[in-house]
This record gives sequence, structure tokens and C-alpha cells, in this order.
Amino acid sequence: MRRVLASRREAVESVFATLKRRGCGAAGFDRPAWVYDDEAHWFHYGGLLGLTARRLAHELGLYEAAHREATSLDLLTQPTRKRPAPGPTADELADVVTRRRLEPIQAPVGWPSYEEIPVARDDDYDEMTAAYPDR
Repeated sequence: MRRVLASRREAVESVFATLKRRGCGAAGFDRPAWVYDDEAHWFHYGGLLGLTARRLAHELGLYEAAHREATSLDLLTQPTRKRPAPGPTADELADVVTRRRLEPIQAPVGWPSYEEIPVARDDDYDEMTAAYPDR
């Protein structure tokens, strides 16, 4: 049992470390004022949801699409003395906003269609619960 738990130790501790870096493990004055015992569950669920959404965005390639758009709009250029405000002009930014409003909202590339989503059957449930006869 100890070997099995030790093999997952790195993954579990990295999740806790990530949540702590995002402020979910703070104490005293560093924690949000509304978080007490009951609210702590929701607060940490929100942190885990953020990690899941971030992973999903990476898996679906949404970060690459956002990076391409930011590069094309010159949003990644650092300011200098000669050019203190790099980035798109007001007209270029208005064109992007207008184009986004006119495009229909679609699911990101990579999401399975409704027909591809596996559905659990009763016999699958029976197989899963057979290993736990006391439940």
C-alpha cells in the first residue's frame, strides 16, 4: 500500500503546491475574509476548477490560438522609450471586436461530438461494483 501511495505522492503534492501558489492555502490575513470552514470547500473547488480549465485550454489548443492572435495584434511587444505603447491601433482593435461579434460561437476544435461521448450502461456499473460486495 505504501508503494502505491508513494507513486502518486508527486502528483498530489504538486496540486497542493499549485493551489497554495494561487493563494488557496493561505492563513491569517492572507486568506480571503469570507472563507471560513464551510466556504473553504467552495474556495478550493474553485481553485481546482481553474486548474482543470487551464489544462483543458492547453489540450484543446486554445492557448495557441490566443497566442497567434496576440502576436498578430502586436500585444506581446514590450514597451520601450521610443515606443511606449505598443499594440494595435484603435481601428485595428475595433475591427477585431467587430469580427468576434459577427462570428458564430462554436465549440473549440477537439471537443467530441455528442455521438462520440461514451455512455455508461447498467452492466458497466455491475462490473464496477462487483469488486466491492459490501457496498
